[in-house]
Amino acid sequence: MQATASGAGLCVLPCFLADPDPRLVRVLPAEVRIVRTFWMIVHSDLRDLARIQVTRDFIAEEVARAVDRFLPEAG
Repeated sequence: MQATASGAGLCVLPCFLADPDPRLVRVLPAEVRIVRTFWMIVHSDLRDLARIQVTRDFIAEEVARAVDRFLPEAG
């Protein structure tokens, strides 16, 4: 990200990282759409623990609240 912001070339970045940086400019937004999937990896023995469920729910709620930062066209 820093190399691109300094003029070294192009890169693919998620909107929630790139949009706040005024040095970066979107190119081809109508022609290119990249969808990313984010995973929370938890050992099967731990997935039912309350702290894991609370963390998972918190992340899901925060992403839903800031959906325009993750999927600008959905907001």
